[in-house]
Amino acid sequence: MHLLLLTLTLLTPLTLAASSKRGLVYIHPAHPTDLTTYTSSPELIWYYNYSPLPAPGLPSSLSFVPMLWGSDTSHIPSAFPGQIHSLSPKPEYILSFNEPDEPTKTGGSSMSVSTAADLWGKYLAPLRKEGYKVGAPAITGSPRGLAWLADFFKTCKCEDDAAFVAVHWYGAFEGLVPFITNVSSTYPSKEIWVTEWGLPGADAKTTETFFNQTVEFLEGHKNVSRHAYFGTFRSDASNIGPSAALLDKKGGLSSVGRWYLGESKAAGAEKGDAVRGGAFAGWWCLVALIGLWAMG
Repeated sequence: MHLLLLTLTLLTPLTLAASSKRGLVYIHPAHPTDLTTYTSSPELIWYYNYSPLPAPGLPSSLSFVPMLWGSDTSHIPSAFPGQIHSLSPKPEYILSFNEPDEPTKTGGSSMSVSTAADLWGKYLAPLRKEGYKVGAPAITGSPRGLAWLADFFKTCKCEDDAAFVAVHWYGAFEGLVPFITNVSSTYPSKEIWVTEWGLPGADAKTTETFFNQTVEFLEGHKNVSRHAYFGTFRSDASNIGPSAALLDKKGGLSSVGRWYLGESKAAGAEKGDAVRGGAFAGWWCLVALIGLWAMG
């Protein structure tokens, strides 16, 4: 009986997606024409650019989500509320600190829990009271990130106030599933935003298989409401490897670019993956949670 109830519970968070959740991690392009390639797809519904202000040249059909990236001298938290109030249309969501658990030398905002909690109380909590939906800091996909977030919520006493939990993931699909499962079980009432994800440095076939599995899993997971692939580069300028870029070196869509923008499935997928995606993701979630249940 316990196993039956557990199985039913585990399968509940997964459903067929009614619409795309896909967003664009905007990186200023060296070639302005690349923007047209990205924004011509109806699959993309939102974007962010690590900034409180929108990027020029993007259509209003893409919903902009502003971000308070960190607390260093190039990001001024005290100016953030005014920047938000200047935006039109008014954004519905706000992203907070980018990888506060990660050192700056590897792309994080490297913030202590106490600093982040203080800035949340001063500048983000008032915006939430005005009706903006403010997400929790975007942590790395690691035990360190989860520990940082737990300490942050304990310190700021703002877990109930965060509209969603934001996470990043870089690594194999087999690790992503238990990680998202863990986040979902830890914060069952929260939406999950995966605001960066990718598989750095892998070959083309491995990248394409990972990509197809991950998109289907994230699109089909009930608790994941938005996700954004980190790959808005041409292949010869990508800092996560040429196979992970959405564009080839001439600016055309790569295999993963065609799939992410809804034109076709990436070439590395096995026949029938698209049909099996929801069930495949469900079984991964089942296996992961059974493991967590057994250890508990």
